[in-house]
Amino acid sequence: MALIGFTIIIGWLVYKFFTKWLWWFIGFGILVNVIAWFEVYGWAAFVLGCFAIAIALFALAIRNYHVQHQSK
Repeated sequence: MALIGFTIIIGWLVYKFFTKWLWWFIGFGILVNVIAWFEVYGWAAFVLGCFAIAIALFALAIRNYHVQHQSK
């Protein structure tokens, strides 16, 4: 009888782990990896972000120039 009770308790704990805690551990691992990536490569992300913003603003300026200087 104790073996059946022990099996039920272990089964319940495994079920709880795989349905709740496993996702918390996976999410925490992803968060830690993202933070570690930004610590190492944050400067590259910052530089690429600046380039992307500069390109977007330049494209917007060209579009506005074409809109304002259309031949009528």
